[in-house]
This record gives sequence, C-alpha cells and structure tokens, in this order.
Amino acid sequence: MAQGQAGYKHLFANPNYVLVWIGQTTANFGDSLYQIAFFWLAYKMTNSSFIAGLVVLATSAPYIFFGLIGGAYADRWDRKRVMVYGDIIRLVSLLTVPFFYWLDLLHVWNLAITAFVLSTVRCFFFPAMRASLTTFMPKELWSAGNSFMQASFQLMRAIGPMIGGVLIAQTSAIFIYLITAASYVVSILALLPTKIPPIEKKNVHVSVFRDIYDTYLFVKTVRPLFWSIFFFGVGLCLIVGLDRLGLPILSDQVWDMGSKGYGIILSAFAVGNLLMTLLLGKVQIKKFARVIFSGWALWGVFYFLIGSTDMFVLAVGFAFLAGAAESLIDMPQILLVQNSVPNDRLGKVFSMQSTTAFIGESGSSLLAGALIGWLGAADSYKVAGVGLILCGVIGLLLTRTAHRVPSSVSTQG
Repeated sequence: MAQGQAGYKHLFANPNYVLVWIGQTTANFGDSLYQIAFFWLAYKMTNSSFIAGLVVLATSAPYIFFGLIGGAYADRWDRKRVMVYGDIIRLVSLLTVPFFYWLDLLHVWNLAITAFVLSTVRCFFFPAMRASLTTFMPKELWSAGNSFMQASFQLMRAIGPMIGGVLIAQTSAIFIYLITAASYVVSILALLPTKIPPIEKKNVHVSVFRDIYDTYLFVKTVRPLFWSIFFFGVGLCLIVGLDRLGLPILSDQVWDMGSKGYGIILSAFAVGNLLMTLLLGKVQIKKFARVIFSGWALWGVFYFLIGSTDMFVLAVGFAFLAGAAESLIDMPQILLVQNSVPNDRLGKVFSMQSTTAFIGESGSSLLAGALIGWLGAADSYKVAGVGLILCGVIGLLLTRTAHRVPSSVSTQG
C-alpha cells in the first residue's frame, strides 16, 4: 500500500458525494433502528418460535429471488431513479405497520411483508448506489470515498441498536418505524438534486439472465475478483453463526461476563473495523487481492486467539484486532470491484458479492450450531480461525500469479 493522493477533506468539495453520504448515512441509521424494532415486534407478537423464525426469514428470502436480478437491473435502469423509487417504496411499505397498528389491525404477517419488501428493494438499491459512486468521483477519491462511507455505516450500525433499545423502552417499537420512515425521506431529498451520470447501456437487447451469465463469465476471467467473492461466502459461513451463537456462550461461561461482556466484545469488533476503515481511506492500495486474503488470514489468527483465552481483557483486544482485519477484506473488495469491472457490469458484480454473502450467512448458523454442539464454543472458534487462515493462504496462492485481463477497466490483483 502506498500513500494516497487525496484525503477525506477533498470529499466535501464534491457535492454529489456529500448528498449521497448524508442520505445513506441517515438511512443506514434508520435501518439499524428498524432491525431492533422488527426483531422485538416479531418476538412479542408471536407465541411460536417457528412462526417468529418464518417472519425473520422474510428479511433474507428476497436474495434468493432478486439477489442477482437486482444488480442486472441496476445496470440497465437509471441508477438515480432506482434509488429514489426504491426509497419511496420502502417509505410507503414501512408506514403500513404504524397505519395498521393505529387501526388495531396489525398482524405479525404485516411485519413479514414489510420486511420482505424492504429487503427486496435493497437487492436493487445497494448495487445501484455502490456502482454510482465511481461515476461522480475522480478515481483518486475512490478509496477515501468508499472508506468514509463504509466507516459511517459501521458507526450507525454500532450506535443504532443501543439507541433503538432505549427508544423502544421509552416509547414503543412502532415509534421506531416512524423514525426509520423519516430517514428514508432524508435519503430521497438528498438523492433528488444529486447528479449521477447515465449508464452506457451495452446489453439492453440481451436477456437479463444471459446478462448475468455473461457477467459471471467475465468475473471468472478476473482471478482475484472471482476468488475474493468465492471466499467471501466461505469465510462468512465459518464465522457469522459463531458470532451469533458462540460469543454469548464464551462471554457467559468462559469469561464470566454475561450479556455485558457480549456487548463489549461486539463493540470492540465495531471500533476496530471503524478505525481501520478510516485508515485505509488514507492510503492507495496497489494489490487488492493480497490485502484481502491477508485480511482473511489475520482475521483467522485473532478468532483462534479469542477461542484460546480465558482472560476477558485479552479477548476484547483480540476482538478489536479481528474487527480491524475484517476491514482489510471489506474495503479492498469494494475497490477491487470498482477498479476491475466496467461500469455497465458493476451492479451485477456487487449483487453477486451480496448474494454469495447471503448464501454463506444462511448456512453459518447451522454450521456453528453443529460445531458448538460437538466441540464447544471455545474450540469452535479455534476451528473457525484455522479455516479462515486457510481461506487466506489458499486465496493468496490462487491469485499470486494472476495476470491483467483485457477489459475497459484495468484489473488489479
């Protein structure tokens, strides 16, 4: 990594970036509040864990149907309109919950339908948003722009649940839905004056599914990109479930810190990720794949150490470093996509990335449950850590001889 040429202060001279940043940071805060309210209502309104599970499933099911299609249309339709109309749909859908509540007609399935609509919109919205950033920023600002945006999202995700919990206790979960709706209004108002250049449409006469398949064939030719997306799913399968199921067990049974320790560990992950993300925005990454797979290996080392220590203070330090290692994967992967994929394929590739993540996360809880039942939480973290180290090492070996491929955008390995 070499010193970058443009820092964060240059971002605020770009009005389009400022508008998108304000809108999306606000909406992300609203989303983090919404997640707390949704899970709380699903819990309170159901007497069956099975039904509650079906309701929560509505948040991830859209990726099965629209994960890849959303990116294809984000590359075919006007991206600004995709985002504005998406926010309008999210706003209207979200307001149905307090509307039915005030009419005393709210049912748990209203929550599920709203959650399904919001996640469906995300399948279209976020590929369009990520792909748009490169169209109104000079290339030397891509690193700082993505880092600052990602760090802002991490901050909102860190403070949102805490604020949401307090607000639910002081007011109600329905009130949270209104706050989230207001955040979408801010996003719409910020997007309307934003100038996002139109896409040069090259594949409008090709079917959507053929377009997706052609993009997959393109990704296969860019070895660092292909393997980074593949191992993204594998890595998340190894760790997401452990964070959900294993950390509470470690905090309660190994570190004797209970729910308080669990919250501190999660905060340490978030702070480490946030600080490293901001640091990455100050440098120019030359070899994306090397940073990404080194990040996986480091993440594995710190996960192994978390499972190896019975000292809570050390576990907090390892969690901080694991969060920092995670940012070595997230940010360079976004930049790898933006630097190696033509503009008319960006949405589809970002959708491939998010769909792969969904597949990995979907199987992660099952894997974690089996591992914890077999080995216990501590040893499961060690096994997952070794798995992540292998992901990093194998990824480095698979991409070390990668060559540039002819494309309209230069490819970096």
